Amino acid sequence: MKRFLIGISAALLSIAAFGTTLNPVQLLNPTGSTSGQTIVSTGASTAPGWGNVPVANVTGAAPSASPTFTGTVTIPTAATSSNTTVAASTAFVQNNFTNPSFPYGGGTPLGVFATTISATGLISPTSTVGIKGTAAADNAQAGSVGEYLTATGTATSLTSATTTATVSLSLTAGDWDVSSTQIIAPAGTTTTSVVYAGTSLSATTLGGTGSNNQISPNTGAGLGNTVSSPVVRVNVSTTTTVYGTVNVGFGVSTLTSTGFIRARRVR
Repeated sequence: MKRFLIGISAALLSIAAFGTTLNPVQLLNPTGSTSGQTIVSTGASTAPGWGNVPVANVTGAAPSASPTFTGTVTIPTAATSSNTTVAASTAFVQNNFTNPSFPYGGGTPLGVFATTISATGLISPTSTVGIKGTAAADNAQAGSVGEYLTATGTATSLTSATTTATVSLSLTAGDWDVSSTQIIAPAGTTTTSVVYAGTSLSATTLGGTGSNNQISPNTGAGLGNTVSSPVVRVNVSTTTTVYGTVNVGFGVSTLTSTGFIRARRVR
């Protein structure tokens, strides 16, 4: 009997000792696990083990507020070993992911960032799915792709065969598509022989080849014309003024022109 009691006591001590290695949870044996894993049930017939919880098995309502990032987020890129680092964001919305395993096992996210996103690698949309445009009737902010600027001049008196700027627009550093329009208004007895309208970085000279449009009006005295220049690329590294210029050959009396210029930031 004494031996039986000693055996039971030893068994109880063994169980107690084993229990102290499992409680609290921080003392669970980590052998076979990897960082970020949790204990996952494998069913009623086998012991649980370490593993990842599939997103499909996570139940409950969606979070009412977005999580906050205080540092940078590294997003694994698809099918490559390179990474894209995203600047710290105060409102990264964890929804609309193309791969719900992100950020637990890679995948490409389509989340919403409230602050600047910086990518050191190429952003390459597919040929059929590009960057979504806006459906709002508003304007892109200054410095963003799509920024749109315009200016309208006042009626400017011209001297025959002399290039004159009738409107100007200040462009910040970047790559722009620019064009201008001239409204030619001769006095009642004035006749015009040729009109050049263009876009130039000089207020007193026409732009280079491809920057101007030329017409030879077949109109009577006092009849005006509206002439638009081609769309040209203006690529500048500092803030630069671009001009809508005009050169008209005319005679007998006076002539004015009013210019309009527009620019769209391409990149």
